Amino acid sequence: FEGIPYASAPTGEDRFKAPLPVPIWLETLEAVDKNIICPQYNDKSHPMHDPSKRIVEDCLIANVFVPDTDETNLPVVVYVHGGAYQIGNGLFLTPEDLVKQGNIIVVNFNYRLGIHGFLCLGTEGAPGNAGLK
Repeated sequence: FEGIPYASAPTGEDRFKAPLPVPIWLETLEAVDKNIICPQYNDKSHPMHDPSKRIVEDCLIANVFVPDTDETNLPVVVYVHGGAYQIGNGLFLTPEDLVKQGNIIVVNFNYRLGIHGFLCLGTEGAPGNAGLK
């Protein structure tokens, strides 16, 4: 399952504030969008740069990889991507082989990067650490 919203990133004048609860949806969510990434440092020579991805401010999505098994009570690994809080996304490393071979569930996610996530002015408009809240 790819592209499951877990929060809403404020945009516009509120873009540096903490994320908001995701709106409830009543229809079936097609969790297949693997192209959403958060605004980030855009160095085309960086190994984490991926021009196929769509950069959007409302980028807070999770991805859940589940093995094809009837087993229950499987262990869950949550992977937080690297990139010095400046670049990257949850799907930079995909865990399909780990899920199949290890018979585990893997969850990874996007979080707000750079100034969108970590600008701290000590004000109401930019209180700081909105990236991992």
